[in-house]
Amino acid sequence: MVERDRLLDLLLERGVSQAEVARRIGVSAPGLWKLVHNRVRKSKHLERLAEELETTPEFLLGKTDDPAREARVARLTPETMGHVLKISEWDLSESMEGRFLDLPLTGTEYAFSSSWLRLFTKARASQIYLARQFGDSMSPTIACGDQVLIDTADNHIAQSDQIWALVFEGTSQIRRIRPAAEGKVEICADNAVIRPLLATREQYYIVGRIVTIMHRLMPGARRST
Repeated sequence: MVERDRLLDLLLERGVSQAEVARRIGVSAPGLWKLVHNRVRKSKHLERLAEELETTPEFLLGKTDDPAREARVARLTPETMGHVLKISEWDLSESMEGRFLDLPLTGTEYAFSSSWLRLFTKARASQIYLARQFGDSMSPTIACGDQVLIDTADNHIAQSDQIWALVFEGTSQIRRIRPAAEGKVEICADNAVIRPLLATREQYYIVGRIVTIMHRLMPGARRST
């Protein structure tokens, strides 16, 4: 069922009433609360509710603590299958110097449905990379061993708190970036034990935005030799 407190917090943050959001998704006010209290796993109204509140069904259902649509857990269904695109894997364990004209790759490629990829990005296949998270710096959002898709065509921070693949002083990282004073930024981990790093524009550069998180290799994504 939908987490009631999360729904109420989002309604308050978005400045919208229960009646208004119910109208937008095409249900009555009682129908909205029926959606909240029913043990629904998949519903067109749940999808519309998440879209109106700029979050994901997974967050509303309590399956993830990350409300961002950009970090939506990947799901592959037969309806999203299309022709296959090969995506290279970036080796985050390798240090990097200079700009990312040549990302250090593992040598492994993965084949994904083009239709599935288009759910998250319109970038060309050559602009998309797969990477595997090391360590627990982004836990609980991204666990050690989880895979992410990186859109290198999107490297401009349009809003705070998105998740990015970046290089900080030669070290490849997956982090959130938040504005700080004097033109600096805070490079933040989701793990509360790890303190934010204060950085100037010269100390880091963005490789691309994390457009989806895969908590395990999906059945429709197979390793390509």
